[in-house]
Amino acid sequence: MEGPRYDYELVRLVVGVDPQIAQEFTPGQLHLVDLAVRRCAGMNIRKLITEAIDETEPMKGVPHGQPLDMEAQRNKDRDARGGISLETILESRECFKRGEGISLEEAKREFLGRQA
Repeated sequence: MEGPRYDYELVRLVVGVDPQIAQEFTPGQLHLVDLAVRRCAGMNIRKLITEAIDETEPMKGVPHGQPLDMEAQRNKDRDARGGISLETILESRECFKRGEGISLEEAKREFLGRQA
């Protein structure tokens, strides 16, 4: 006998549709939720659980029902990239879209220090 079947509906949050909901999340959080939805939308639920969830670093080696050590994951990607956060990257993209930027000389000073 097969286990219980559940009906579900995948709902995708589009920024701007409901500003109250969107304001509860940072741009980085919205980006990650959107990315997860796009990557997992076509997966069946078993594949989603076994491949997309159980194989993530925080889930590996944790017995079922035990709490995850999410504190160990906090800022891990940011620290591995020299302090550049997803929020900074997304903010920079928005600045470029608006035509904002800095000169090459300013960029050199930013990366190389004042002596550039």
